[in-house]
Formats: sequence, structure tokens, C-alpha cells
Amino acid sequence: MKAREMFVKASNYGNIAALGNIIDLYASGLSDDRKMFEDALAKMISVGDAGSIDACNRMGNLYFNGTGVRRDRIKAAEWYGKSSKMGDWWARSRLDSMKE
Repeated sequence: MKAREMFVKASNYGNIAALGNIIDLYASGLSDDRKMFEDALAKMISVGDAGSIDACNRMGNLYFNGTGVRRDRIKAAEWYGKSSKMGDWWARSRLDSMKE
């Protein structure tokens, strides 16, 4: 089984690491499957909206770095803000550094 297939299978169970790996495959050019990327991104957003600190930080990083999406510091700050409100110190630190 290819790694990509394993990531998709794990992502169907809400595995955040697998979702991130799918996003990374597309963003790095190792996969040209835009639909797979968009599905993984939609799932990551849902998991983040449901309260996952990891997913919120991951979304913040995607927008901060422009990984597979258009770089958007405002959206990055929104995602880091969600994570920070849930008590994540790293996201709070990231938000503080963005203000400088």
C-alpha cells in the first residue's frame, strides 16, 4: 500500500497527522491530486472547529507559511487565536511574535 493511500485511510478516521501528511504531499509537489488536498483541508478545518488544538495550529501554520493555500497572516492569526483560547502556549507565543 502506498503511503498516500495509508494517509487517506487514516484521515478518514480523523487522524490529524495523516491529514497533515496529505496536505504536505500536495504542497510539496509530491502529489498533484487537488481533490485529495481539498478534502484533507476541509477535514482539518472541521477538526479544528471542533476544538482540536493540533488542527488549529496546523491551519495557522498553513496560512502563515502559504503551504498549499494563499499566504494569509490574518487567517493564520485567527487559527492561532482559537488554539490560544484553548490554552495552547505555543499558539499564544506565535500570536505575540506576529504582533512584533
